[in-house]
Amino acid sequence: IGPEGEVLPPIVDFDALFIPDGYEQVGLLAPQLAFHRLTGAQLLGVGDWYHPELIEIAQEYVSGAVISALFDPNSRFAFVADFVEAYRRTFGAEPDAYSAHAYDATNLVLVQLASGFESRDEVREGLLRMRVYPGASGVTRVRPDGNAQKRPFLLQVRGSQIVPLD
Repeated sequence: IGPEGEVLPPIVDFDALFIPDGYEQVGLLAPQLAFHRLTGAQLLGVGDWYHPELIEIAQEYVSGAVISALFDPNSRFAFVADFVEAYRRTFGAEPDAYSAHAYDATNLVLVQLASGFESRDEVREGLLRMRVYPGASGVTRVRPDGNAQKRPFLLQVRGSQIVPLD
């Protein structure tokens, strides 16, 4: 409230607003941000935003938002598209992040076994020596501590679609 009792606009002194929640909550929150004149900041979200109903609920309020997802079945990368096509043909359903990660984990181990590694330690060493693995869930690298490092799929809300930024 200003000195004359007038409502002052909010101070938006940040460039981006990260909202780590699901699409239903974002669909309720995004219009409220606009109502309270909190505009101009880039909206950033997580994979739970990746749902067609987000566009139906809050299209104009999430336009331009960037989403970091664990899996994108619409990815233009050939290795992802091949997995999605084979999955649909085999199971008659849409793959999700869990199926993509399970597929990649299995293939990572099978590649080591096909290379002649038999023991648990040999498989581990083979995984650690691997530079990158282009899989269904994206490009993976195994770090020296044994943890997987993945590049997320970056998506953006454009018009009535969620499209890849890659």
